[in-house]
Amino acid sequence: MARQKRSSRTLGKAETRLASIKSISSTLDVGEGLTVKDYTEKIDSLRKSLETYNTILSTIDVLVTYSYTSTSW
Repeated sequence: MARQKRSSRTLGKAETRLASIKSISSTLDVGEGLTVKDYTEKIDSLRKSLETYNTILSTIDVLVTYSYTSTSW
């Protein structure tokens, strides 16, 4: 049975928020070191981590499936 992949509501909300912020200004700086560029980088980092996690789960599924099918009982 395939392992369930993860998704993130937080990531979805952040992407929606970023789109709204960019509609105001693509160079907006809200202070305390948070800019559109920094926010975009943080979102990209979370997305890549999630993709890596889900890829690892898929790889495990393939390996486990291969192990079961190549083992003779």
